[in-house]
Amino acid sequence: PRDKVVCVINCCKLVLSLLFHMPGNERRAVGADEFLPMLIYVVLKSNVQQLFSNIKYMENYRHPSLMTGEGAYWFTHLVSATSFLETMKPENLADVDRNEFLARVEEVDAMWREVTAVNPVGAEQVEEGRRTTNRLRNEEQQRVVNDL
Repeated sequence: PRDKVVCVINCCKLVLSLLFHMPGNERRAVGADEFLPMLIYVVLKSNVQQLFSNIKYMENYRHPSLMTGEGAYWFTHLVSATSFLETMKPENLADVDRNEFLARVEEVDAMWREVTAVNPVGAEQVEEGRRTTNRLRNEEQQRVVNDL
């Protein structure tokens, strides 16, 4: 579970860094109001295999005394993002009609393309994070098979 928490920390730090380096954002602090929607978008677009079971795995098998500090902070954001995605429907958003919702999703999509175009290193880091996550998943699966 520790390796998975480390992946969550790295992903969240990368998203935060990308938001901070967006054009016009260099001197402004980035808070949860900007971070959480982008994390929701990243979680949605990343299409992580078995995300919910991985979250449950971290919750159930990471000792509570070790789930503190930075790891717990970013993990809570991930849980919030996935919870939102589980329950969100366009009609549940107050004062937002479906067309406006879809237009806003397209704006975020365009913003993400802009961020990764401006910061190609960030896009490479996202891809490297995806490769690392897959490698760790494969290593974990191999350990389970070896333990059998």
